[in-house]
Amino acid sequence: LRYTNFNRFCENNSRIATAHNANDVAETMILNIIRGTTVKGLCGIPSVRDNIIRPIIECSRAEIEGYCRENNLNFVIDSTNLTLEYTRNKIRHEILPVIENINPAFLSSFASLKENASIVSDFVSTNADLLLSKAKKDENVYDRDVLLCCHPSVCTEALFKGYLQFSGKTLDNKKTKASLWDLHNRTL
Repeated sequence: LRYTNFNRFCENNSRIATAHNANDVAETMILNIIRGTTVKGLCGIPSVRDNIIRPIIECSRAEIEGYCRENNLNFVIDSTNLTLEYTRNKIRHEILPVIENINPAFLSSFASLKENASIVSDFVSTNADLLLSKAKKDENVYDRDVLLCCHPSVCTEALFKGYLQFSGKTLDNKKTKASLWDLHNRTL
């Protein structure tokens, strides 16, 4: 809803800049892991997506707040961010402090994981596109044998993409992934 409202004010080629930061990325990655994710979920929050840019995504929340203090810049903290009512806030206030206690440089570790996951995710996505193209027989017909001859990660991503193209909906990741792996293993 937030981005829909932001887009109402955008003109052609306008950009929406958000204040997402490295802490937000770590929170998102942990949230995705808790919910059950693929490698794509380990990519966290992208620095650019469509017309949305996140220019301070590599800065920590502490760095941003310190900069604001040093330069007498006021900022607003959403009061809902302080309650433990929401899962993200539990991660922010209870889990991240424990991780930081174990590794004070945890944000760098998460940034490294995000970068590596992004490389793997891009590789799988690109190969899934190639696989779909290679397997396409007709407008809505794909060669099952071509789809299933690939690595399961590429095959699964291709099937997710194909389903999205046909239906406009995403598949339930956890249930479908298990089913696709079973299908792939039975056919090899």
